Amino acid sequence: MKSIKKTVTTNYNPEWIKQEFLTYGPDFKAAREERRKKFNRCFSCNKPFVDGDVMALAGFGRHGNKVLCQSCAFDLKSDGDKE
Repeated sequence: MKSIKKTVTTNYNPEWIKQEFLTYGPDFKAAREERRKKFNRCFSCNKPFVDGDVMALAGFGRHGNKVLCQSCAFDLKSDGDKE
């Protein structure tokens, strides 16, 4: 039997960005251990966080809050400044 394949593209536009949200480390990992979403990777580039990385937090409206690496947060902020 044949199948149908559909790909959906979603644009995430940040409403706000907190550049220096939290430092990733053992305390954060322990707090997120039981949760479904671990927040252990950048939402944008999917790079895993290592202990000592400073995470950024961005609000994407109905899509919720997402953690970002500093590089992706800076890129999103600077793109918004150009408009």
